[in-house]
Amino acid sequence: MLNFKACELIVRLNVLFKQKAPGPITRLYVGGSLHKLQAEYKPKPYQGSMIIFRSPGIFTDPSLGWNDFVKGEIKTIDIPGMHVHRREIMNEPFVETLSEELKNFLDK
Repeated sequence: MLNFKACELIVRLNVLFKQKAPGPITRLYVGGSLHKLQAEYKPKPYQGSMIIFRSPGIFTDPSLGWNDFVKGEIKTIDIPGMHVHRREIMNEPFVETLSEELKNFLDK
């Protein structure tokens, strides 16, 4: 299995030789190496605080599973409205509520 540096070199060579998409062998090597790196990665806990914005009533766990990774305060804010796509809270009219809550959180 290739290591990360080898994968990076292969991708750079593809760009250098103006190959628009990596070939199947390259994709296999890079994909396998990235899968291995992902499986071996052990995240370190974040010591700071975190704010979560979400649609109300979709998830029962207010931390969405972040308790194991965040050591500071985790504040969950429900943004009113049904958000079919998570990006919708970044658009009007939802983003106004989000920005007010984020400002309050950061001002603490």
